[in-house]
Amino acid sequence: MRLIQAEVNARQGNLQAALDLVNQVRTPCTSVLAEPVACLPALTLGQVSTQAAMLDQILKERDYELYLQGVRWSDLRRFNKPLKYPYMMTPQTECERNANAPDEVCLAFTE
Repeated sequence: MRLIQAEVNARQGNLQAALDLVNQVRTPCTSVLAEPVACLPALTLGQVSTQAAMLDQILKERDYELYLQGVRWSDLRRFNKPLKYPYMMTPQTECERNANAPDEVCLAFTE
């Protein structure tokens, strides 16, 4: 919930409030192994001084906090970020044997 509030604040231009909320997610520490938390150093406004940098940081934090929750695709769409590999994996042998295989599918995985 804090990351959603941080995103709203960042989109409205209130970077300090967004930074405070992101740091609330990043900085808590505990010694209880059953409750894993981030325990990361707090960010400063100098590190995320623009709205775009803050939104990128919020997207990164959402990726960490919501790992395997099934929300990454909707986050990428909402942030207008393209998928890195928009195609299904095509084996190289299929590309070599099939003359009709589109180049963009075969070349996407050879980079």
